[in-house]
Amino acid sequence: MSVSRKVLITLLISLAAIVSLAAFSYGRMLYRQEGSLTPFLSGIVRLGLGGQNIVSVPGTDNRYMTRSRDGREVLVRMMGERGYEFTEQLGAGYLFRDADGKWIVVTRRCYSGLYDLWWVTEMAAGGMD
Repeated sequence: MSVSRKVLITLLISLAAIVSLAAFSYGRMLYRQEGSLTPFLSGIVRLGLGGQNIVSVPGTDNRYMTRSRDGREVLVRMMGERGYEFTEQLGAGYLFRDADGKWIVVTRRCYSGLYDLWWVTEMAAGGMD
C-alpha cells in the first residue's frame, strides 16, 4: 500500500469519526431538550420525506411540528381550515377564535433551530370574554 493511499484511508476514517461524533452530540442535545427523542425524529422524518408542512407529534393530542422557516403561516392556515380565525400574537402565543366565540391558544417553542413545536390549548368557557 502506498503512502498516499494510507494517508487517504486515515483521512477518511478521521472524517467519519468526526461526523459520527458531531451527529451523536447533536442527537444528545435534542434528546435533552424535550425528553424522548423518538416522537420528534418521527416528526422530522415526516416533514422531510412526507411532503407535509405540519405534522402531529406522535403520542400527543395537542402538539404539532413545523419547519421554522414557514411555521407561523402553516399553523394559521391549519387553524383556518379548522374554523378558527387568527386574532393576535402575544410573544410566543397565538390567539385564535371560532365563530361561536371559542378561544384557542397556540404556543410555539423552537426545536433545534430548524423546527418549531406548537402546543394547542383550548380556553375554558368564558376564559377570554
